[in-house]
Amino acid sequence: ALTIGELNEPLGPLGSYLPVQSGLALPSKTAFLTLSQSWSLGGGYSFNGNVGLGRTQIAGQLLSLPVAAWSSSWRLALDSECGGFAAICSDVELSLSQPLRMEGGSFQAVLPDVPDVYQISGFTYSTRQVGVAPSGRQVDLRLATDKDFGAGGLLRLEGAIIRQPGNQARAPVAMGVDASWRVRF
Repeated sequence: ALTIGELNEPLGPLGSYLPVQSGLALPSKTAFLTLSQSWSLGGGYSFNGNVGLGRTQIAGQLLSLPVAAWSSSWRLALDSECGGFAAICSDVELSLSQPLRMEGGSFQAVLPDVPDVYQISGFTYSTRQVGVAPSGRQVDLRLATDKDFGAGGLLRLEGAIIRQPGNQARAPVAMGVDASWRVRF
């Protein structure tokens, strides 16, 4: 599957809300492309993969992206039916993924300089740039299992090991478990 699209966010990127009248608004536009593929391996196994790329442009008054910022994500997963263990699970999935991460680009802002001596005569301003790419790269390893109870819902149990959570290079490895129950009514 190939998905191509564009996301317009007039009040700011990533769902932020910066009113246009404030002068701080960051109207943004992100073009994205996602490529997904599934392969049946036989015997109840399948392999799934996807990769996504995004290009974000921001045109703010005080803060802008003079050059578009690039983002990426990817995911590889191996799925299996539980077969002989159908009494305790319906399927199992092992996945390795990188959640959405900014890859490159930099914000540009015009900010006041810190004066050597405070004076009433006014401030001087200079243009500064700050990179949008984080210091690390988060990679998640997850093992999940589902049990389908038909009209009784779907139980999902998942464990995760996360390297460099929040894309912070110095962050310690994080681990977690999650359980969810979904019922349609």
